[in-house]
Amino acid sequence: MGKGLTICAMVVLVLVAVNTARAGPYAASASEQNDVTVSGSWTSVGHYLSDQCDSWVGNPALWDLDSQVEGSSPVDLSTNISDSYGSASTSITVNVPGGVPTISIDSDAEVHDVQPGPGGTFNEHWAMGYSNGGANWMQSTANQTVDFTVDYSYVLDLLDAAPHQATAEVRICVGFWDASHVLGLSADSEWQFVEDGDSDHLCKTVTLTSIGSSVTSGALSKTWQVSVTENAWHSFWSHGEAYAHTAAIPEPATMLLAGAGLLALLFRRKR
Repeated sequence: MGKGLTICAMVVLVLVAVNTARAGPYAASASEQNDVTVSGSWTSVGHYLSDQCDSWVGNPALWDLDSQVEGSSPVDLSTNISDSYGSASTSITVNVPGGVPTISIDSDAEVHDVQPGPGGTFNEHWAMGYSNGGANWMQSTANQTVDFTVDYSYVLDLLDAAPHQATAEVRICVGFWDASHVLGLSADSEWQFVEDGDSDHLCKTVTLTSIGSSVTSGALSKTWQVSVTENAWHSFWSHGEAYAHTAAIPEPATMLLAGAGLLALLFRRKR
């Protein structure tokens, strides 16, 4: 009887060891890129805004910030941060090449090598790339309709994620306002309206939670026709965010096997 329990316990412990050995890297990644342009005739673009360009890698949290709150010079910002579990990077450029105001944003986040800690305890990690900026004091030469266009792409990847918890998400937000800060962009099924006081805007969010899958988009574009007033001031803005998260939690079967093995050993010791 005692020998049978000992063998049973050994088998259980072997199964637990095999399951732990199979716990490979838990990976999640997300990246987004968007280029926003306002095509039309402008007498001037006299002001640039950029709230921030950030990269975060969490647990423990690391942060890199590059900011230019406002100024009369074009904006060119970038951040990059990493540790042994992940990385994040961002870049933003606000400029007026050839007289056409533009914003270009790239955000990337990646998490990897997150495994259960000592004793199979819960462990998690996350990374985020975050950028936003804009240009204002743009003055039109006439009453006209201009094109506000966002060209964008994104990649979400959970192909290497273990069957626990993992999320990859991207958000692209845009805004174009008149002098009274009224949003000139209309929402639809893809671009959702976000009420934010004087900064109402539109956002597109894509989230991936299906383990072992990926989503890739390329060369997507959305254009709104916006009415502008001669000599009136206008402003526009864009935001890009990439987020990746993964958590390693011991599977119930693993914990049950470990518990059964422990009980068998205790029972044998008592006998």
